[in-house]
Amino acid sequence: MAEFATSFAQETWALYAVGMVIVFLRYIARIRRFGITGLKPDDYIVAHGMVWYTILCVAFNKVASGGGSNLMTAEDLAALTPEITADRISGSKWVLVSEQSMILTIWSMKACMLLLYAGITEGLKQRKWVQWVAYYTVVSFVGSELALYLVCRPIHQYWAVPAENPQCSNYQYYEITQGSLSIPGDIAILAIGIPMLAAIRLPLQQKVIVLAVFGMGGFIIVAAILTKVYCLVPAIISYVYMNWYFREASVAVYVTNLPAVWPLLREIFPSLQTHSPEW
Repeated sequence: MAEFATSFAQETWALYAVGMVIVFLRYIARIRRFGITGLKPDDYIVAHGMVWYTILCVAFNKVASGGGSNLMTAEDLAALTPEITADRISGSKWVLVSEQSMILTIWSMKACMLLLYAGITEGLKQRKWVQWVAYYTVVSFVGSELALYLVCRPIHQYWAVPAENPQCSNYQYYEITQGSLSIPGDIAILAIGIPMLAAIRLPLQQKVIVLAVFGMGGFIIVAAILTKVYCLVPAIISYVYMNWYFREASVAVYVTNLPAVWPLLREIFPSLQTHSPEW
């Protein structure tokens, strides 16, 4: 576990650092363009998401470096001591914090992407599809929150060691519900964005760059699926799910914020200014 905790910390904090640099550049670009008083709603949503992204990184590392959670084998139960129980209670609380942080991070990024699409499709027929996906995103957010707080009752069973209800330790019903709601939304956002961006008139090199950035959304879907696999398939359940969880969150942060960095890149590299889209 100690070796996993070390490698996990190195990966997550590296991914986190990249994300925060991109977000920092986003705000430089936005403030240079609009002024600090002219920031848009999506800028504040990103700030909200970054708070939860930070908490997510801390929570995962607390779980990885701690004494485990209340998800235990028969051997773990037999080996419980007061000290181990206390560590597992603490770890279980951090697991719940990580799940809540993941919801708020991911759905903050979804909201920002939809606001970006809404701006691009202003007055276009594609706008109605953005609206429908936005409605679904709200419903999926509410559904995920309800699932998190209703599948395990009473709530304190989430950190009971051992838990009376297996759903309070393995999160199975919640993971199925959250994945079933989130992944179709990601696919819909990608399905709207890629064709729309492909139609933008840009030199081939710039179009490839723009599509590559948004194409990273495909990785988010793959990471989300792998997260559920490592959470739900009995033969391979392991803490590796946290790696894929954080990769999913990190790439979502990158994809959401890189388009807003584009104006800054155009200032630094004048060759990018020809027919570049405005974000």
